[in-house]
Amino acid sequence: MLALVVAGGCGSRQGATTGTVDVGRHHLRFQVPKGWEHLDRGRQQLFRNGETRLLLEDLGPASREGVVREVREAERLWRGGQWMVAHSRIQNLRSPILRYASSDQRLDFYREWNNATYVPAAADSAAIGPAFQALIDGAAELPESSDASLLQYSLENAFDMRRMEIGSREKKTIHGADWSVVEVWDRVSHIWRLRLACVENDGCLLALWTDMGRIELAEPAFEALLASIELLPDATDGGHR
Repeated sequence: MLALVVAGGCGSRQGATTGTVDVGRHHLRFQVPKGWEHLDRGRQQLFRNGETRLLLEDLGPASREGVVREVREAERLWRGGQWMVAHSRIQNLRSPILRYASSDQRLDFYREWNNATYVPAAADSAAIGPAFQALIDGAAELPESSDASLLQYSLENAFDMRRMEIGSREKKTIHGADWSVVEVWDRVSHIWRLRLACVENDGCLLALWTDMGRIELAEPAFEALLASIELLPDATDGGHR
């Protein structure tokens, strides 16, 4: 039975196939595991069965081009009069490229922007254009992400990796997309097993992981949901919600 996922925070029917869904900037469809409930939260999708939960989330730009796209969108918002939203978007920009850059590289990337927007409400309009352009130019100087850094970034967003370690790792091609799939467990006891899969899609990072609950419920649902995810072209620029 086909059930379209509607506005953020609304649910789909259990075991239903979605229509096309925007998960942040990712345009996709998937099959909700049988017996599970799906809640659409925009850039984060929640799947739950009692207290057991899976999360599917857009983790932000994974390439220089992705960072540039974020900057251009913020500039569009600023010039459209939404300067507070635009400023927040730049200040809260999260990316593995920025996360693993050196402190000097991050300082250089933000220097002109910070100087121009030290007091956002009083920012000189003549300085905003060059500040946005400096961010765009600066993205080209940031280190490009590797598969290893994308996986590490996904793990750090999903789990407390001070307590966990990778137990197994593999590559899976699903509907033409190459996913990194890992199992992690407690460093000391090697129990409390959790799963995560991530993929770069159109310059952005998408990750699915087991968030909490019973392993015997989470593992088959994780595998079924992951196998059903189909990444679609032509994601809309307005995908962030």
